[in-house]
Amino acid sequence: MTSILFGTDGWRATMPEPFSDRNVARAAQAFADWLRTQPSARRGVAVGYDGRMNGRAYAVRVARVLSGNGIKV
Repeated sequence: MTSILFGTDGWRATMPEPFSDRNVARAAQAFADWLRTQPSARRGVAVGYDGRMNGRAYAVRVARVLSGNGIKV
């Protein structure tokens, strides 16, 4: 399993590894775990994406992980 490294401007990685579908799901699960501890989680979240390679597919993956955790997307 590859590490996910964060810098001052977010996740620092190259595609396809370590910025992969699997690691996107790992990061989304960590976010879901934290979000479920927040009172505002019941309002839900919006997931956006930009035009970078696989942006839409990664957004869909994040939305599915969050939804699978009972978070309204």
